[in-house]
Amino acid sequence: MAVGWRTSYLRYKSYFLDVVGHYQKRQDLKMFMELLLSLVTVSVFGIFAIRPTLITIAELTKEIGSKKQVLATLNEKIQNLNQAQKIYDEEKQNIDLLKSAIPKGGEPDTYVKQVEGVSSQNPTKVLSLSLGEINLLGSDSSAVSATNKEPLPEGSEGLSFLITSSSNFPLLASFVQGLENLRRPFKLDSLFINTSEGENGKELILVISARAPYLKGEE
Repeated sequence: MAVGWRTSYLRYKSYFLDVVGHYQKRQDLKMFMELLLSLVTVSVFGIFAIRPTLITIAELTKEIGSKKQVLATLNEKIQNLNQAQKIYDEEKQNIDLLKSAIPKGGEPDTYVKQVEGVSSQNPTKVLSLSLGEINLLGSDSSAVSATNKEPLPEGSEGLSFLITSSSNFPLLASFVQGLENLRRPFKLDSLFINTSEGENGKELILVISARAPYLKGEE
């Protein structure tokens, strides 16, 4: 068995030495092998050198894609804001009218002046004008059910007022119509007419109980 191994070794050794001899004798084969080994070496080291760069390029490409998506979303939001601003500018006059009709506070002084204006346009005698309690800060804690009054729309409170005036029927009817035509609306709770003896004879007494709504203020 040992002899067989030696025989095989000597035979393969002779083959190897023969190949080496041919390699050393032939310059073209030597140049080809050196070029092939150089290319393999450059390729191996090139892969390890370029790999981090390729990974960085892939990450940057992914990040650019996400940035583009964010930019598209921001552009859409900017367009929506511009459209909203345009609509607001177009409806600004109506919004201002709405703010004066339904103010954020009770504004009792402004409403009293409006009632006085209606009274001057319709020469009725205002016997009394009283206003209910109003919160200048915070929310209204009064219970609507305790007064048996119909609740106002959600998110609003009411400036209660009681007007007593006297005159003839046409002037009182015109006075009521003037109150109804005010920019600021009111919720009528009760209205009744009595007769009273005055210096000029019998007069009609008009009593109006109502609430002018306004938006709730923040605490």
